[in-house]
Amino acid sequence: MIISKQTTLYCIILEDKNQNDLLLSWNDKQNPSILKKILR
Repeated sequence: MIISKQTTLYCIILEDKNQNDLLLSWNDKQNPSILKKILR
């Protein structure tokens, strides 16, 4: 979910509980290779 040009939210949708869990908030100006390591 993109909330601005600078920040992206990554979340997981739990359909059985009807909720979204926020995994992390990411500053898009940071190095994308770090994000790839986190999301593995």
